[in-house]
Amino acid sequence: MADVPRTRVYDAVDELQMQGLVSIEAYSPKQFIPVSPETVRRKFRAETTHRLARLMTALYELEADTKQIKQRGIWTVDGEAAVTDRIVAFITAADEEISYLASDRIHSKELVDGLAVAAESDISVSVGGLSEAGMSQLQREIPCATQLTTDVGMVPMIHRLIVVDGSKALISTRTETQKSEPKAETAIWCGDDQNSLVTISKALLSQHTDQQ
Repeated sequence: MADVPRTRVYDAVDELQMQGLVSIEAYSPKQFIPVSPETVRRKFRAETTHRLARLMTALYELEADTKQIKQRGIWTVDGEAAVTDRIVAFITAADEEISYLASDRIHSKELVDGLAVAAESDISVSVGGLSEAGMSQLQREIPCATQLTTDVGMVPMIHRLIVVDGSKALISTRTETQKSEPKAETAIWCGDDQNSLVTISKALLSQHTDQQ
């Protein structure tokens, strides 16, 4: 079934034995007995868990070193998926509060799950730009989420906006592409509370909230 050439069968089975997936009985000729599917599942699950734990440990160590570097510049990111990844990273790193402004269409499951985890950690979650139905649905998943009175339409050109802990901010917009293609999302972000982008983002949220 695996299309292993006959001349390679013994080598292949020897490798499977080294992986603990095949038993070899020393008869003449040799007999090969595979382990059960459940054993295979447990083995690969344990290996995957171990590799993931090593990976996350390395990533957290890298993140700890990175956080020691002051980020005073404004960074750019292009593409909806990349912008979403950056927003999720902001949400994951939040300690106290998250203010997120976007329309119903771009509240992906990944973002909602991230906000839910943050809320479970007693982080204040405020969301704006949703329709009444969208907000009701969000509050079913995140009961403690509060609604920002700011609407996406109140802030011209802004597609998404997030402020985390009053020290990180991201603003995205839609840019024109070829006529046959949808508009592409691009964003600017920073992770320093002394940066003007954070100041502007907080002012946009508070200004339009105060007007309500």
